Formats: sequence, C-alpha cells, structure tokens
Amino acid sequence: MYRTGDLGRWLENGLLECIGRNDEQVKIRGLRIEPGEIQAQLARFPGLRDGVVVVREDSPGDKRLVAYYTLHEHTPAPDAEQLRSHLQQQLPDYMVPLAYVHLQALPLTRNGKLDRHALPAPGSAAQLAQAYAAPQGALEQALAGHWAAVLKLEQVGRHDHFFEQGGHSLSAIQLLNRLQQAAYDVTLAELFQHATVAAMARLLSERTAAPRSTELIPVRTGGSGPALFLVHEFTGLDVYFPALGQHLEGDFPIYGLPGVAVGEPQLRTLECLATRLLDVMRKAQPQGPYRLAGWSFGGVLAYEIAQQLLGLDQEVEFLGLIDSYVPRLTDQGKARWSGEHAHKRHLLLQCRAYWSAQGAAGVQPLAHLEQLEALLEPLDFADLLQRCRDQGLLFEQLATAPPQALGHYLDREVAHGHALAHYRVHPLGMPVHLFCAAERPTELSRRSPTLGWGEILPAGELHCISVPGDHLSMMKAPHIQALGHALGQALAATRAKGAVSAVPHQPLLRIQSGRPGHTPIFCVPGAGDSITGFIGLSEALGAEWPILGLQARGLDGCGVPHGQVEVAARHYLEAITAEYPDGPLHLIGHSFGGWVAFEMAGALQAAGREVVSLTLIDSEAPGGNGALGRPYTTTAALWRLIESMQLAAGQDMGIDPERFAAEDDGMQMHLLHAGMVRVGLLSPRADPRAMHGPARTFASALRTRYQPRRPYQGKVRLVLADDPSLDAAGKRGSSRGWSRAGAGRLRTCRCGTARATTSACSRRPTSTTWRPGGMTAWRCPRGGHVIGRGATQALALPAPGHPVSFIWNTAHYGSTVFCKGLAAGRCSPPSTDLWSSMEKSKFRKIGMGLLLVVVAGLIFYTVQAPAEPPQYLTAKVERGDIENAVLASGLLEGIKQVDVGAQVSGQLKSLKVKVGDKVKKGQWLAEIDPLVLQNTLRQAQVDEENLQAKRRATAAQLKETKAIYERYRDLQSDASISQQDYETAESNYEVQRANLLSLDAQIKSAHIQIDTAKVNLAYTRIVAPIDGDVVGVVTQEGQTVIANQLAPVLLKLADLDTMTVKAQVSEADVIHIAPGQQVYFTILGEAEKRYYAKLRGTEPAPQNFLETQTAGTPKQNTAVFYNALFDVPNPDHRLRISMTAQVRIVLDTAKDVLMVPVAALGPRNADGSFAVRVLDAKGHAQARNVSTGINNNVKVQIKDGLAEGDRVVIGDPLPGTAGA
Repeated sequence: MYRTGDLGRWLENGLLECIGRNDEQVKIRGLRIEPGEIQAQLARFPGLRDGVVVVREDSPGDKRLVAYYTLHEHTPAPDAEQLRSHLQQQLPDYMVPLAYVHLQALPLTRNGKLDRHALPAPGSAAQLAQAYAAPQGALEQALAGHWAAVLKLEQVGRHDHFFEQGGHSLSAIQLLNRLQQAAYDVTLAELFQHATVAAMARLLSERTAAPRSTELIPVRTGGSGPALFLVHEFTGLDVYFPALGQHLEGDFPIYGLPGVAVGEPQLRTLECLATRLLDVMRKAQPQGPYRLAGWSFGGVLAYEIAQQLLGLDQEVEFLGLIDSYVPRLTDQGKARWSGEHAHKRHLLLQCRAYWSAQGAAGVQPLAHLEQLEALLEPLDFADLLQRCRDQGLLFEQLATAPPQALGHYLDREVAHGHALAHYRVHPLGMPVHLFCAAERPTELSRRSPTLGWGEILPAGELHCISVPGDHLSMMKAPHIQALGHALGQALAATRAKGAVSAVPHQPLLRIQSGRPGHTPIFCVPGAGDSITGFIGLSEALGAEWPILGLQARGLDGCGVPHGQVEVAARHYLEAITAEYPDGPLHLIGHSFGGWVAFEMAGALQAAGREVVSLTLIDSEAPGGNGALGRPYTTTAALWRLIESMQLAAGQDMGIDPERFAAEDDGMQMHLLHAGMVRVGLLSPRADPRAMHGPARTFASALRTRYQPRRPYQGKVRLVLADDPSLDAAGKRGSSRGWSRAGAGRLRTCRCGTARATTSACSRRPTSTTWRPGGMTAWRCPRGGHVIGRGATQALALPAPGHPVSFIWNTAHYGSTVFCKGLAAGRCSPPSTDLWSSMEKSKFRKIGMGLLLVVVAGLIFYTVQAPAEPPQYLTAKVERGDIENAVLASGLLEGIKQVDVGAQVSGQLKSLKVKVGDKVKKGQWLAEIDPLVLQNTLRQAQVDEENLQAKRRATAAQLKETKAIYERYRDLQSDASISQQDYETAESNYEVQRANLLSLDAQIKSAHIQIDTAKVNLAYTRIVAPIDGDVVGVVTQEGQTVIANQLAPVLLKLADLDTMTVKAQVSEADVIHIAPGQQVYFTILGEAEKRYYAKLRGTEPAPQNFLETQTAGTPKQNTAVFYNALFDVPNPDHRLRISMTAQVRIVLDTAKDVLMVPVAALGPRNADGSFAVRVLDAKGHAQARNVSTGINNNVKVQIKDGLAEGDRVVIGDPLPGTAGA
C-alpha cells in the first residue's frame, strides 16, 4: 500500500468527492507531475535567484507548464532555449515547461506568499522559438495564423516547430480540423512530419491537383522488411499512428489505416470494415507476409483483418493487440448502438464521460445530463444538441465543432460501436501478441486478466506483454516509448520465426473408391454443410463410380474458412490434382458450393482439362440480389442458419427472434443448440461447441461476394426449385443471371415445391432430356426420379417422355438424400453419361441416409426390396454387442500442470531449460537480472548499519544525559540547583531514551527490509516446483517481466507420465455417472485405438461456475457442463496436452444380443413392453409386443418377442407412392 496524496471527503449520498491534494502534484495529459521537482532543477541554473513552475489553463482543457524566474543583479537574461536545454538534461521531456517568463520580482500576497493569480500569461517572447522569421507568401501567412490560433500565440515564425511551441496530440487535432475547414487536405501523420509553417507550406504547394488517396497514411515509407500496418481506433482518426511510429525502431515501412471518411456512408459490421482495409493494404503490399497492430478497437479490427487474410491463404507474420478487449467485455450491448436514438445516446455518453472526470466541477453538469437522458426519446438530435450547448454540457472539442461535422463524427463512432457489439471472435490458429496496460480498471481486471482473449484463444497462442500506463496514457510520453520498444521487440522476434499460414487442411475426402474406367465425381457441399450429404449418391450410382467430396475449411472449428470463391476453388483443385493429376471428371455443387464448382470448372477448362458435366443444384446466380454476398452481422447470419434448419426439419425450433437478436454471441449459440435438440437435429448429448465451426463457415459463405472473371464454355446443368415468392420474371432471372455470369451452354430444370403431394406439371420436357451429370434419386410411380435435400424434401427430375413430378420441398441446409430405382423400362437415354449408368443399374433396393447435424455418426439403413416398389422402410433384427454410454468431449492435461511465474520484475537474464527438457523439483530454470535487487539488499544493509551507528551515538548520549539527570536529582533535594535546570535535565534524559527506543524500532524495520530484499533476490532464481517436462516457454531471454499486479508466466511445466482427462458431461447426464465406472476414449488421428480407465470422480461445480458467479450471468442463460475426471498412464508420452478426447463413460453393456433401431419402437405398453411392426412373408406389417433391455438412443436390445432376421418397420410409406 502507498499514499496517493489525494484529499477527499464523504458526501451524504455515500460517494467520495476528490477535493484536491496535500501536495502540489498535478496531472497533465494523463501524466502525474510534481512542479517542485522542476523548480529544484530550475534553481540550479547559474544566475537564477527565484523560480516557480505552475500549470496554466488559459483555454479550457489546454493545460501547460510555465516557468517564472528572477535573476541576480548584473546577470544576463538567458533565452528560453537555454533554460529548456538545461532542464532537458535533468528531466524527462514531459516535465519540461513549454514557456519561460522573466520577472523582475515574483508577485506576493500581503502575507508574503507567492500570489499565483498575479502571474502573467506568457507572451510570444516567452515561448521557445528560433530567431523569428516572418512567414513568406499568402500560404505561409495563412498557415501561421492557424498555428498561432491553436497555440494561443501572438505570432508564429515560418520555422517555429508546432510541438516545440507547446503543441501536443490534442492541439494537433484542433489544428488539423482548422486546416481541413480551410480546405487544406492534411493528415495527422503529415502534420507530425511537417511541423513547421514553412515545411507544411512546401508540402501543400508541391501537392498536385489530382485526387489523393486518403485510405493509406504513410508514417514511415523507407525500409526493406515487410510493412507494419497500424489500424485506426474507435474514433476512426489517425491520432496514434505517427506518435507510436516514431518510437518503433527497425528497417521496415509503417502505414496507418484510417476509418471511413466522415460524411461518407459508414460500414456497420467489423467484417465489412476489415474487408475495406484489407483491400487498401493489398494495394500497397499485394502479398504477405503481413504484419498488423491496432490499439483498442483497432486491435479487434486488426484481428478480423488477419482472419480474412488467412481466409485468402495469405501469410500473417504478426498480429498485435494494444490493450484491446474482447468485444463482449466492453461493447455495452447491442441495443446501445441500434435504433433511432443511438446518436443521441452516444452524444450524452461523451458528455457524461468528460464531466465524470472533472471532480466537483462535474456534479452540476452530470445532474443536467441525467435530466436530458430522461427526455431522450421525444427530443430529436438537433434539439438535444442545442440543449446541451445552452446548458454548457459540451466540452471544447464538441462545442467548437459545426453541427454537421459533429453529426458525422458521432455517426462514425456509432457505426463502430454497432460493428463491435455484433462481432464474434473465433480462434485463428496463430500467435497473438497482447500488449496490456499495467494500470487497468479494477472491474475489468477482475473479469479477465487477459482482457477476454485467454478465454477464447487456445493455450500457447496468446502472448501477453505488460506495458506501463493506463489505456490512454500508454499512448503518451513517457509510456509510449516503452510501448514502442515492446512492440519493436515482439516484431523482431516474430520476424526471426517467420510468418504463419492458415491451419493445414486436406479438403478431399473419399466417399467411395469406385472401380477403374469410371470418371470420378467431385461434390462441393453448400454453405456450412458437410460432404456427408452426398453419401447417398454412392447408393444411387452403385459401387463402380469413384465419388469424392470437397470439405470446406473451418467446419471443425479450427481452421479459418475461405473468404473468396477463387481461393477455395484453387485450394480444392490443388487437392484434386494431387490425387487425380489428369483425366476427365464430373463436378457437382450445391448452393454456395455451386459457385465454387463453377469457378473450378472454369479453371480446369483454362488448363485444358475436360469437365464431363457441371451440375449446379439450387445455386443462385453470382452478383444478383440473392442471399449471398451481403454484409451480415453474426446475429443475422445465425438467424439465416436457423431459418434454413427450420425449413429442413419441417418445424419451428422455438427460438424467439427478438430475444435471439438481443442476446450475446455465446447465448445465441446456446439457443441454437437447444433449438436443434428440440426438433431432433442434434442429440441432447451433443457438445454445444459442435456447431461453432459450421455456423462460422456458413456465415463466411453468406458474406462472400463472387463475380466470375472468365466464362465457362462447357455444359452447365442448373437445378432450381420453384419459389412461390417469385413471379415468372424472377424465375427467369436465375437462369439469366447464370448466363450473364458466363455459363454459356446452360440448361435449367425447374421443379415444384408442394409439400407432401404428387402432381404433374402442364409443361412437358423438350426433346433434349435434362441429365444431371450422374445424380438420380427416389423413383416416382410415373417414372420420374427425385433428388433430395434433407430427410423431408426433394426435387423430382423428369424421366424421358413424362411430365415433371415432385414430392418434397427443398431447403438450403440439411443432408442430401439420393435414392435409385428403375424406370420400368420406359427410359432409354444415351449411355454416355451417369444418368444412363443409373438407369441400367441392376440394383433393386432403396437407400436412405439420415444425417443429424454435427452428430458423431451416420446411420444408414439398406433395405432389400421386392419386385414392387417398397412401401416401408425396414431394418433387420441383428445380433451383436450393445453399449449404453454417456458421450462427452474432453481435453487432456498432465496430472500436474504448473505455470512457473516471476514474483519480481526485471529483465529475464537467462533461461536454463528449453521446451521438452525433463526437470526435477528444485532445479534451476531461469534467472531474472538480480542487479537491481542486489542493490536493494545492499542499500537495506547500509541503512541498517547507519541505524546501528546512530544507536551507538544515541546510547552514549543517553548515558551522559542519565548521569546529569541523576546528579541534578540529588542536588535538587537541597536546592543546590534551580527547578528549571532539573526539569531540563530530566527532559533531555527522556528524549534520549525515546530516541533509543525509536532507533531500536527502526533497526527492527531495517532487519525486515533486509529479509524482504533477500527473499526478493532469491526470487530472481526461478526453480522448478514439481518434477516434469517443460511444455512451454512463454517469456524469452531479454524480455522484461512486470510482476506488480499479476505474476507473469515464464514457463509451463507438466507431469506427462500420467494424463488427466477432463470430460465435459452435461447436467442431463451427470446424474447417471459414478466413480469406478469404466471409461474409454479415442483421440483424433487414431480413432481405432481405445484408451481405458476408471472414472475417478466428478467436479462438484460446473465448469463455468466461477464465470457465472463473477459475471452475474443467470444460470438459465448458460449451458451447464461438469468435468468428469479420470487418469490414464502415458509412459511413452504419446498423449499430449490439449488433445481432444472423444469419451464414452459406460453405463451398461451386453454381448451377442438381438438389436433393432430405436425407430422401430412404437408406444410403450402398461407392462413396460413396446409395440413394434414386423413384416410377414407377404410384406404386410403385423403388430407385436417386445420386451427391451439396453437402449442407447440409436439401437435397442430385444430380450423377447423377435427372432434374428425378422424385418421391423422403421418408416411409413412415402406419401403418394403405390400402396401408401
């Protein structure tokens, strides 16, 4: 603890009011300054008699240091530059006064004290300047007038430096506004680089009349290394670019990326803001590696730019976030930035923030603001602004701005606030450097020491670096120098390591191998969908056709989805070429996948490779007014996903749109998971995080714009579902749109969308029968075939000579179902394509694929059909093993894991270990430079020796005073001495006794200081707290660690001989598990190997208990999971930290028993048995009661009532089919 020096008093309302200080300390632009220290150094200047330094605020908000001095007689008066140079040698720049006033005598009050109010304002002669040189020409004279007005000077010479004359970052913005209002197009960076009137005039005269790009601000143009791009902060201004740039050493250019110009339409999503700046960056630097940094809001925006660069397969070498919080910690909610009152709310918030920092002076304005907040809705913006102006609530920057300019300024900030509130942060799979201000608000520090990033980014990706200052002062002297140094060090370190590319991804997955001689089929799924949707195609075609799927990157939640169709197509073609370097192929694309397939076809055509067929299913034309290519917020994209799922499921998911829109991103994902469980798209046991990857990929596809750059001359088959909301022109527009996009030889098939009906189209097909490049589906009674999406919708394709038929609706999301059948000899198309192959197929069965979104497993039942089309979906009673288990996803940890930190601050002098080393408890790991603490110890020892010497002197004096006292006491009895002499002797004796006691206490305190110094010195030697392996080195040699608030982590140790698995078990399942139950798990990349263990126990509180208690989040808004714990030996260290474990906690198991799918079970009877339907020899369904055993929600054990080989009904006849 320490004394702050602030004086305060409690008010009746319980608030603490700051009323001043008990010293002369002042605060200027976030920096605390003690004028007495400056005066002491000023007094050392030769010839000075008296000196005083005060803070003047001649203009509201413009505080500056001014020195006043008097001289001894016959001393020549020094000029201001001499005094400034003297002080610069003794003090940091921010403590050096900006003006020096020579007085004959300091003004005094009647009591002989300094009369500060009588000190005169500094004139132009008091300012620092070279010999005055008058401005030359009209331009220089006009600029000098602006200089003088902002600096409050009578005149400014052509060589006078703006910042040496008292200018600072705030006054620089004021000057910039004046210049821009006077039609001088100048940026802040240019003002820093041309800070004299002459230099600025030269810059403006040499500028051509051609339009100048304001999208990229050169801060430093020279250098051979990759450029560093600094991203604008919340205001959109370029204030900190030049200030930080001048403290960054290195041989590389620095560019600033400012916000959208005021007065122009503002972008309201972070994705759109990032796309704009990415285009600006790539004009200056077309290829990576890229390096990005951003302060505050700019850090989050830089994060999204990095994500988009990775989505373009570009290298990102460095990403620096400068005191940037995860949006959910600071965005103030979505409602704050939405609606017609957003600008008014923001204006009042700006005023409230200013007056809240003014102490007692802000009490009355804050009361007025509270009254205006109550009148917010009935007042329009102009009325509110005028009332603020009339009541003096606008601080200088707002008060002096014209109403239109102020409106534009607020418009930009509100747009940025809206973008931040609607942004969802996803992991990037690359290192992120977070530069945290050492001084932070207590509340935010408590909520997250890593500003929220540690809860989102995987362990090892986030590197936290503490820098001095708070959120604002870190961008001002002297802290900005430390920030620049830390940022430069991090840039140099990452330069040595090299750039980071996107997470490796293999998109090509084989659905079936096929046989030689058959052309391979490559399938591209729709937005957020998986290739498992095409599994049914293998059943439709037969085993001879090679079928492969191209899985989108990012579905697993790890990789960054591709951000351009061209990049995704190039990535897919590289994978295809590696597997099939030449030869013809078929391409199929659904929805967004149709765009990618079209781009792939064009690239293959340009390379001279044959594309036998290109089929686009329900894919809107590029560049139109469809759902794709729009600036979706995260909320809007998720709601589109929910609408698609509801259409696919055929029922409402029970999610209220207004509540969904108001919730934060975490709660929205929880509502999505709950809704999918409600309609049966997900199992209740599915991990809610399973939808993060698909939702992210889906949103990325929705935002992607695409316009083909080359036409495709081959045949294109476009399958479109009739949309009742479109008129005839709208329906023709889709085909015309694809024709305009370059699909020259286009044939379109439109199919009806009536649900659960069968009808015929009055329009018969033309003589050229449409062939879907190898796809067919359910056979209709009229001879048509169905191609389907999801379990409840499909499109009917015409058989030659028959009208178009249809059965089910289509949807954008779900699983693609393909079934095959014969056309009873009525179809005889040519045998040159896949269609004829399916027609000639000898298989006579129906396959049905049921895909539950993001559920581990695909249940595919194959039914042997009689000669007539099958009326029921059935499954055979089979014998096998059954197991009922709680499914969970877990993470592996070492049984002991320790973050080894530093308890003292200083430079990390040496590391004694490296990653992978084995260490023993007590082994020396690292050393903090001990020099400072060694000096501290020596100083404490010297202080103790000094006190001992004082004690000896005091003891001698005590002995002497005691003897005098005792002698006077004896003499006083016979009046040989006066009473006064006796009392004096007694007093001297008591004083010395007290002095000795005081010194004894000080010596004890000195001993404590010595002990503390010894302990702190010992802390510089970091030793291992456990036996284990070094699994991570967080801080490198030469880096400085700050241990004033949080112990910085240097190394991470873990005991890897035994691994602990923390399996996340939902609250619905946790009641069924108990210690001792058998557990086994598998890991990614080794799915066939099982690791067995016994359940050790379950943590009593849910995983997010501390978070919900701290943040006050209601329990009903949070998915609840408990960590089930078990240990597994790891002697060969094959298992590693943070591996994902697919865990099964076994509840029941049975071997070699009869089983049927759960779908076969009918109603439960009173005796506990279930009704099932069994097909007899003639194919008729007969009711039967069965007794059951283990039920794992997929299959159920049959104890009695069925025999092996019986066929049970699992699905009713299809509507409209024969016999239905």
